[in-house]
Amino acid sequence: MNISEIQKINMFDKYVMRGGLDTLDTFESICQEVLTMVGVFMPTDSDMFNDVVTSVIRDSIRGYPTDPYTHRSVKK
Repeated sequence: MNISEIQKINMFDKYVMRGGLDTLDTFESICQEVLTMVGVFMPTDSDMFNDVVTSVIRDSIRGYPTDPYTHRSVKK
């Protein structure tokens, strides 16, 4: 197992420990589908793909993407 794979699994563990309900396979398939839609073909066993999945999981933990211009943040 390479470093990027370990980082991906550790980030997924953090996600699950904070109450995440999705599976690692779900994150990987969503990332693969989005990359395919935008025309980026990346093998799923590459370090770069693992880095993409790790970033998506990290953003999911943080609650991104957030919209800073929602009606709640607009001051009257």
